[in-house]
Amino acid sequence: MTQASVYETELPIRAAVREAHSALVEHWSSAGTWWSAVERLAIVNEVRTALDADELPPWVAPSTVDGLVAADHVLPVVVVDIIWRITNHVSSLTRDWYDSLVPDQVSPEQYVEVLSLVSQANLVDRFADSLSLDRPALAEPRPGEPSRYRPDGVEIGRFRKIHLPGYSEPRPDHPFQNLEKRYFDVGDMGFNTWQAFGGIVGLCICNDRRWPETYRVLGLGGAELILLGYNTPCHNPDYPEMNALVPF
Repeated sequence: MTQASVYETELPIRAAVREAHSALVEHWSSAGTWWSAVERLAIVNEVRTALDADELPPWVAPSTVDGLVAADHVLPVVVVDIIWRITNHVSSLTRDWYDSLVPDQVSPEQYVEVLSLVSQANLVDRFADSLSLDRPALAEPRPGEPSRYRPDGVEIGRFRKIHLPGYSEPRPDHPFQNLEKRYFDVGDMGFNTWQAFGGIVGLCICNDRRWPETYRVLGLGGAELILLGYNTPCHNPDYPEMNALVPF
């Protein structure tokens, strides 16, 4: 798309504006960091749908309205809801709303890319609408996969141990103490997975490894690699018959 063709008008639109909008339209048709080209164009198209639709109150998600979101939509339903909320009710984006979606339904990285695309599409289309111009035509999706690139040193994920062993009060008759329940709270972040190292990675800590739901939930999250750190005593004073199971 050329700068001249992005807006067919004789209005004196500055060349810098034409150039920026043309570059955005081209950019949307390429795979991003977390979304494919097809998905990115679907995000832009959904912005246009939200702009043109009868306005819903912010507490009503489009996915809850019969017939508003196609069952075979390219995008996850939660992403459609996010697009509409940002497009039509940007002042209602609260921390509680964000926490209800991220990271359980969409990763922080995916959310950031959606937010970027929605903001760009709103800027371009509202500009065109304000001047009664046709919105720029979207290009065909280009081949390629999302890069899923993270710079070195960037935090990938965070996990808090869930299955705390030991006890909360000291036991003087024991040769050592295991007071995790005295000094720590049960983790409240669940078992999540993240895109990293060329695959999908999950985390657990020490005693978490001994509970089947750890692997079940991580497996449901698509984990291909589970990172586990532990520091388990070689002797269990309460149940010495279990000493042989310490490495497990």
